[in-house]
Amino acid sequence: MSLLDAIAGDAPSRDTLFAPSAAKSGFTDADVQALLSLRRTLHHFPELSSEEHQTSARLIATLQSLGVAEIERVAGTGIVARIPGQHADVPLIALRGDIDALPITEQTGLSFASSVPGVMHACGHDVHASWTIGAAMSLLREPAEGDVLIVLQPAEEIGAGARAILDSGALDGVAAIFGAHVDRRFVVGEVIAEAGPLAASADSFTITLHGRGAHGARPHEAADPIVAAAAGITALQTLGARRIDPARPADCTV
Repeated sequence: MSLLDAIAGDAPSRDTLFAPSAAKSGFTDADVQALLSLRRTLHHFPELSSEEHQTSARLIATLQSLGVAEIERVAGTGIVARIPGQHADVPLIALRGDIDALPITEQTGLSFASSVPGVMHACGHDVHASWTIGAAMSLLREPAEGDVLIVLQPAEEIGAGARAILDSGALDGVAAIFGAHVDRRFVVGEVIAEAGPLAASADSFTITLHGRGAHGARPHEAADPIVAAAAGITALQTLGARRIDPARPADCTV
C-alpha cells in the first residue's frame, strides 16, 4: 500500500490552501500532496482527547505504509515508533506531535472542515501530527546519527497525554524531545527557534467568592461578591507587571 493509499482513501478533495512548496521542503510533489492529504483528512475527522481511535489507526497505517517496523501503542491512543539511525552509541532523541482536537464547532466553510459536530482541530494538532509523519519520511530516507522516536501524543488538551506516555516507559532513555507549534503570525514553511522559552504551558485555577444577599436598596446589609470579583479581576492583571520578572514572559487570563 502506498502512502497516498493509506491516508487519502476517504479524504476530502485537495486544493492549494496552505499548500507547502516541494522545492522548499525537500520532498517530491507526491510527498507534499500525501502530507497535505493526511493533514486535511485528520482535520476532517477530528477526535477529542483520549478518544483519538480513528486518528491513531490512520497514523499507524501511514507509518506502516512508509516501512516503519517498530511501532508501539502507548497511553491508550498514543503511538511511539522507532526509526533506526546510523550508529547505536548515539543518544536517543524523540520528535513529538500531538493528535487531539477541541470541543469547538467549525464554521470556516473549508472543503476539509470538520465533519464531526462540535469537534474541531482548532489548535493545529492535525498539522503537528502531519509534520511529525513528514519527519519520519525524511528520516527513513536519510537516517540520523542515532535512533529517533516518533511520538504521536494523545490528550494534550486536557494535560494528560504526556504524563501517560512518560509513565508507560516508552521514552525511557531519551536524551531530548523536540516539538513545535503552528503559529499564524509566521510565513508557511518558516521554522522559528531561539534560546530560552518560546512557548509556555498553562496552569488553571478557580477562585470561588462567597457572599451574602440583600435587597438592592440595602446594599450595606449584603456581602457583595460582584464588587469583590471585579476588584480581583483587575488585581490579577498586575501579576505579570508586579509579581513576575519582566524579563520572563507571562500572562494571566480570566
